[in-house]
Amino acid sequence: MKFKPLILIIDDNTLVRLQFKSLLCANFTVLEAETQRAALTHLRTNDIQLVVLDLLMPDVHEFDLLTTIRREHPDVSIVMATVSDDPQMVLNCLKHGAKDYVFKEDLETNPGLLNKTIQEILDAKLERQWSESRVAIESDIDIFIPDIRDYQTTFDLALRAVKGGLSLVILGETGVGKGTLVTYIHQKLMPKKPLISIDCGAICHSLAEAELFGTERGAFTGAVDTRKGKFEMANGGILFLDEVGNLSRELQEKLLCVLETKRVVRIGGHKEIQLDFTLITATNKDLEVAVKNGEFRSDLYYRIKQFVVKLPALKENPELIRQFSEHYISEFNQKYSCNFRLSAPIQQKLLESHWVGNLRELKNEIQIMVWLHSQGEIHIPRWATAPSNLSKEGTLNDQIDAIEVGEIKNALTKHNHNLSGAARELKIHRSTLQGKLRKHNIYPTKSIG
Repeated sequence: MKFKPLILIIDDNTLVRLQFKSLLCANFTVLEAETQRAALTHLRTNDIQLVVLDLLMPDVHEFDLLTTIRREHPDVSIVMATVSDDPQMVLNCLKHGAKDYVFKEDLETNPGLLNKTIQEILDAKLERQWSESRVAIESDIDIFIPDIRDYQTTFDLALRAVKGGLSLVILGETGVGKGTLVTYIHQKLMPKKPLISIDCGAICHSLAEAELFGTERGAFTGAVDTRKGKFEMANGGILFLDEVGNLSRELQEKLLCVLETKRVVRIGGHKEIQLDFTLITATNKDLEVAVKNGEFRSDLYYRIKQFVVKLPALKENPELIRQFSEHYISEFNQKYSCNFRLSAPIQQKLLESHWVGNLRELKNEIQIMVWLHSQGEIHIPRWATAPSNLSKEGTLNDQIDAIEVGEIKNALTKHNHNLSGAARELKIHRSTLQGKLRKHNIYPTKSIG
C-alpha cells in the first residue's frame, strides 16, 4: 500500500473542505476540521504533515490559529487558503510562519495547483531534514564494482529487488562491502532521499528505544528537546539495519512492530507517526540457525527475508583481490600524489593471503604501503613475509617460529638493524630480542646499538 502523507484541511465551509478533499485524496490522506478546537485535537492526536488553513475562520482572530500551530507543532507545514489577493495580507501570512498560500479562485481553473504546492513543500522538508541529519550516510563516493560477472550480477539483482519494492537481506563476512552495496542502491534509486544506517551490534541497550524511536520533550530527566529517532529519520528513504542478527530479542519484537505497521510513537508521546521507508538488512550470521536456536524471531526473519544476496569473501576469488588492490592503489596514488606499484613477489603474496577482514583489511594495508612510499620509505608488510601454506607444512612450532622470524626481520629492517628500536617495535625487552636472535641464528648486518 502506497504511503500517503496526512493532510489536515481547516475551513468552516463544508463545500470548500469537500472540494479540497476531492483534489487531494489521490495523493494524500485527508482529515477535516471546521473549528479551531477540532483542528487542534487532530494535530495533537495525528501525525499531520501539512495543514491547509482558511485565512478567515469565524472563531479565530486574525493569525491566532496560525501562530498557535507554529508554536505547538513546529514540524507541521502550513499553506494558507484565501479568497483575498491583497499582497500585504499574503505577506503577513508568510511572516507568521506559513510556507505558502493559494487563492481559492485559482483552483477552479488550475485544480492541480494545490497538489503541486503541497508536494513541493513536503519534498523540500524531507530533503532539508536529511541534509541536517548527522547520521545519514554520505553517498557521493565513487563505487567500484570489479569486472567479475558473478559480482556484477549480485549488484544488479539487489538493485532490481529494491526497485521492485522487496526487502533485501545482504549476507557476507565482515568487511566484504555490504555497506557499499547499500550505498550503490541509494545512489541509483533515491540519491536525494535519506539513507539511515543502524549498527544493530553497537546499540546501547539502555538507550536503544530513545535512539530508534525518538523522544518528546520532557519524556525523562534531561529530555529538553523533542528528538526524532532513526526510524523517523529514514522516512522517505532507506533504512539500513547492519548486523541485524545481533539485535536483542526485545528489540527484535519492537522492530517487527515498526515493520508491520510502519508507525512509531516517540518516547513520552502519544501520536503515531507514519513512516515510509525501504528496508535493507545485512548480517554475517546464519539467521536460519539463529532462528532454530531461539536467538532470532522467526516472524521477523520471514518479514525481512524477501530477497537475499550474498557477497563473496576475498579468499574465495583471487581475481577479486587483484582488481580491488589495483583500484585502491590507484585511489591512494592520487590521494598522496605518488606512483606506487607492487613488486611481483609482494603481489603474489597479496593474492595468496586470506584477508580475514576482507576489503576493509585490504584497503587499510594498501593505504599504509602507498602512504609510506609517498614519504620515501619502503614498507614490507607482515603478510608479505609470512610463509606460504603454513597449515599444510611443518609442525605447529615450526609455523610459529617461521612467523616469529618474519616479524623480527621486518623490525630489524625497519630500524636499520638497531636492536633497541627493533625491540620497541616488537614490544619486547632488548635482552629478549637478543635471545631470539641466537635461537633463530639471525645476525644483524649493521651496528646492533
